[in-house]
Amino acid sequence: MVSPKFEMASQFGASQPKEYSAGQTQCKNYWEKAEDGTTKYGWRLPTEAEITYIDNLQHNSNNLQGIVMTGKWYWDAYSTNGAYQMQGGSGGNASSAYVRCIRDIKD
Repeated sequence: MVSPKFEMASQFGASQPKEYSAGQTQCKNYWEKAEDGTTKYGWRLPTEAEITYIDNLQHNSNNLQGIVMTGKWYWDAYSTNGAYQMQGGSGGNASSAYVRCIRDIKD
């Protein structure tokens, strides 16, 4: 499932490869300051569908953002079968993967 509105943690929230439980903890404890000075909480691991969506967007020829998830392997919210393998990138493996937290945007 893909959240109707979500945002990805900034590059400051990017990580080195780690075990799944450490990735869950990273997102649970993650926070960022917004431009208006408020603190953003409520981060989580993305679903596999959300990672697939991001992966497809960043490899779209009309993409203006460039590659934002540069690793080869990323944890998703339900990684019981191992980490998600991206289209490109490098580093990590199915049991020690990168983490990029996301949060749902609520109006």
